[in-house]
Amino acid sequence: MNKYIFVFLYASSVVFGALPVVEQTPIATIRTPDSYLDDIPETSYIRFAGSRPRYSTCGAVSWAFGTHMLVAVNMQTDSIDTYRFDEDTYELSHVEKKTKRDGIALSRPEGLALTKNHRVFAIPNMKSGILQLYLSKKEELIFGPPSTSIQLSMLHGCNFSPDDRFVSVTSFERGGVIHTYKITTQQKRLSATKVHTLYNPYPALRPKSIAFSPNGKYAVVGYCKQLSDKPHDAEALLAVFRCNQKTGKFAKFPVSETRGLLSTETVQFHPDGRAVYAVDQVLDRVTVHSFNQATGQLGAWRTALQNPEASLSLCHGISIDSSGRFAAVANYGNDSVNIYRIIE
Repeated sequence: MNKYIFVFLYASSVVFGALPVVEQTPIATIRTPDSYLDDIPETSYIRFAGSRPRYSTCGAVSWAFGTHMLVAVNMQTDSIDTYRFDEDTYELSHVEKKTKRDGIALSRPEGLALTKNHRVFAIPNMKSGILQLYLSKKEELIFGPPSTSIQLSMLHGCNFSPDDRFVSVTSFERGGVIHTYKITTQQKRLSATKVHTLYNPYPALRPKSIAFSPNGKYAVVGYCKQLSDKPHDAEALLAVFRCNQKTGKFAKFPVSETRGLLSTETVQFHPDGRAVYAVDQVLDRVTVHSFNQATGQLGAWRTALQNPEASLSLCHGISIDSSGRFAAVANYGNDSVNIYRIIE
């Protein structure tokens, strides 16, 4: 039996509890305006997700101000697209595009994270290795030159702690590390001070994504095999680390883990903390995993979104809105964002 199919069947047969249910058919889909895929240069940069080639287009997405706004970053074009979403009509419309000409200083951006108060947003850049931090105005997103730039190397995912005091970013350098910085704002400028580096307990994999539990006590990290310019075997897992909410430091080793996955490109908690979503671009699916906020234990899991109904295409990013009613998924394969309803 094909090993990819075996893993899928195993996941589907696991007994699970009261996990969120996501409607399979998207209620809205929008393709990136002036998509890179409309006119692909011969020198385009191609990577493989398992055995499938792909371009790195719309790869990260985040809700802002409830469900009123949606922000997506595009790795191939070094750009940011902002959308407006109507909860009543499910209409998703494009608001604006920002590029290097607007001073946003992107260089193959991989991820995107916003603080709860929407005052600070972070974008990790794979090519330049810079974590860009932007300071925005209240009640509106202003995408201009970054307020603070942190020079690192080979960055992929990032996220803020629930109290907005810390930002953690995953990096492939030195076998895979996670850097954490304390964020402060002085005279309308941001500053970042490194407080911790978590080294990789899984040498064969690399940390790609990170998300904090809503109570701030734990962080879940998605580890995957690093992509290649050739077809390759896929392997991934989720690991949970205890967090010190005062210092921003992580425990050295995980308190729980889930193996048997193929890809965990982006991870995101359900707002009430009972579940973790993980994006699998190898099998075009999103998995959902039960989580105990008191102990940090990952439990039963199942497939939350899958094709053909879900219309996923080398999915890479996910964001759950603050009410837990809508999921947004970014797709590399067709340069798009899909919106799904979550049923409690």
